[in-house]
Amino acid sequence: MTIDVEGRSIKEIGAELCAALRKDPQHGDLIDEYFSISISITYNSSTESVPGHRLNLTSIWPTDTHWIACYAVTGNSEGHYIHVDLIRTGETRDLVFLGKTFQGMQHAQLIAAKCAELLGA
Repeated sequence: MTIDVEGRSIKEIGAELCAALRKDPQHGDLIDEYFSISISITYNSSTESVPGHRLNLTSIWPTDTHWIACYAVTGNSEGHYIHVDLIRTGETRDLVFLGKTFQGMQHAQLIAAKCAELLGA
């Protein structure tokens, strides 16, 4: 199953993504802690903050998205985060979804892989 993003808002896509992650046929509820829409961070390939267009909940999924990056990282103090970034024209990246798990890196990677599958990354 792939989530259709064309012409839909970030909020709609986020809701569908969360619902799909909660009803994964192989693993059940993958996101028992939280998974949120994080649309306030925009950065370039060197991770420096850059001015420009900011997405919001009602923004339509950008048509200039080249790739969708879904990956897990270790948190600052505990737990692991799941990032879903849009890599757009001019090497701009927008963090659109952010999840957190306390079930370890392997579980975080499983969620990231499922996000990639669902979003067609």
